[in-house]
Amino acid sequence: MIPMHPHLISQLIAARQADLMARARQQRLAQQARASRRARPTQREAKDHDAKIRTGLARGTHVDTSNRTTVAEYFARWLADRVLRYGSGSGDPDRCQGSGGGRTLTLAEFGEALRRRKGL
Repeated sequence: MIPMHPHLISQLIAARQADLMARARQQRLAQQARASRRARPTQREAKDHDAKIRTGLARGTHVDTSNRTTVAEYFARWLADRVLRYGSGSGDPDRCQGSGGGRTLTLAEFGEALRRRKGL
């Protein structure tokens, strides 16, 4: 083994570390580029997605995922906006009758029935 000056050894180590870091950076950038190419949909995928959305809208089955309204908020708004026909309820504003003509439930009873049905 050839003896080397400590200063030369530290320079060689620093050069090797810089080389390894540059290579790792290049690999990371290449991997990010591959991932971004995969993340973009192709034109065919975009057309398929558009057709799926349009079909759902036409059938009335489309669910807008950008709408953050909870079921409880929707139900409260639906119930407040609901127009009850004469004789469809008992006259008590906290009671409503479903369209099936079954037993009339209060909102509290309705919530309890839902919890029982779900097994909560």
